[in-house]
This record gives sequence, C-alpha cells and structure tokens, in this order.
Amino acid sequence: MQAPVVVFVSPPCASTNAWGRVVDVLENDNVVTRSVQLPSCVPGSTDDDATALRAALDKVGEPVVLVGHSSGGFVITEAGDQPNVRHLVYMDAIMPDAGEPITKFMGRVDSSFASAFRMKGEFVWFDADALTAHLTDRGWLADDAREFAGAFRRQRVSGTVIEPTHVAWRSVPSTLIRASDSEMDRDVQDLCARRAERVVEIGGDHFPNWRRPDEIAGIIKKIVDELST
Repeated sequence: MQAPVVVFVSPPCASTNAWGRVVDVLENDNVVTRSVQLPSCVPGSTDDDATALRAALDKVGEPVVLVGHSSGGFVITEAGDQPNVRHLVYMDAIMPDAGEPITKFMGRVDSSFASAFRMKGEFVWFDADALTAHLTDRGWLADDAREFAGAFRRQRVSGTVIEPTHVAWRSVPSTLIRASDSEMDRDVQDLCARRAERVVEIGGDHFPNWRRPDEIAGIIKKIVDELST
C-alpha cells in the first residue's frame, strides 16, 4: 500500500515553521511531508481556512495523515473528511462536534497563557513578550522561548472555522496526542479523549512540536507505517 503523505496545518496565529522541527525528523526518516499555511494568518488574504485546506488536500492527491494543533483542530475537523485523508492527528488540539463554537473553549486554558492572548476587532494574536514570559516561567530556555514566541502573527477571525458544520473525526480514524502538562483545561482534554479513536499520552506542555519534536515525529511515523502495510 502507498505510504501516506503527512500534511501539517499551520497552528493558530502561526506559520508552518512551527512544525519545522518535527518535519526535519520525519524527512530524515524518509517520510514525505507537506505544510499548509492557513490564509487567516496571511496578511492581506481574504480566503477562508477550510476552503484553502480542502483545495490543498485535493492537490496532494495521495493518501494523507492530517495533523493539526490547538484550536487548529477546528479546521481539520471541518475539512478533514476529504476522500484521501486516512487519519487525523490532533496534537493537544480541540476536537469539536458540529454546532460547538470556538467560544465554548476560549478561556479554558491556563490563566498565565491566556494573559498572552490579544484580540482587537478582526484580529487575534499573542503578545510576544507575555508569551515569552509565560514559557520561561514554565521552564523554557529564554532564547528558545523568544524565538518561538516571536514567530507568531495576527490571525483574521473571519477566515477561521468558528463552528464546524462537518465533523471529520466521526468518519476518519483519529489520534489525540494529549500533553500531561498542557495549558488546555483538563476537562476539555477529557472531552476530546472520549472522541478520539486513539489517545497517546505524552509529557510536557501545549507545544510539543517545538520542545518534543522527536516524540511527536515518532507517533506520526508509527501511524504512517501502520497505514503503509
């Protein structure tokens, strides 16, 4: 059976570079990857995320393992029911059901993390200094925290998936990677764990793509190998 391509969706308020460390590990292990930039995080774009992701998946054509992070779980839930998607990976991500708005989950995070979040008019973003302070308080090295926090960008609310109308995880096999020290509310994690076909528990905080890339790549590689046999 043809080995699937791993498609990474840029995290909320970020670029695809957020997955760079995981991509490097996978590609060194001969796993083919693609990265999709959410247009809501591109200055000047008026496209919406779900339409853009569906178009990107159509272009890939080959079997896909689709990976999303945090509230990026909304867009892979909405658009991840494309025929070529074989598995959904929610990396410490929300798995919403139809009719569950993102507002149901907003604020249900660690208070220090929430304090780094900004919203004004059409846009949401992270304050780089506040996020750096939060991460260093959690044990990150200062340079690593500054590099990570400084890469975030503004996200256009109207381009995001606010409330899913399609629920891909109901028809597509899914894995939830659950971080034990996540900034996400544990009740939210528990809800998502009940919805996922498989749950993989890992240590660390909400950003294992940056701090635990080998571990995340290993979980994804196992899924790719299973789908290739």
